[in-house]
Amino acid sequence: YTSSNFLHSGFFKMRFIAEDSLNYIIQSSNDLRNCYDVDKIFGTGSVVDCIDNNPILINKYYRVKLEDPSMVTWVIIISNL
Repeated sequence: YTSSNFLHSGFFKMRFIAEDSLNYIIQSSNDLRNCYDVDKIFGTGSVVDCIDNNPILINKYYRVKLEDPSMVTWVIIISNL
């Protein structure tokens, strides 16, 4: 389960189920080369919301990655203006 949308304030909101006992890092990039951390989510087995508090002025790319480097599951969400 994943959803995303833009808030009236110009911020980006993402919602997904964070599996119990897994930690996630939400990252954003303008060019898919340089990423910065937006948030860190500690999985509890429930739906979580992540809001990028930086107004979106240009196209941005978002990804959710597992904190454990041995796991390579990625979800990429592209935001379009």
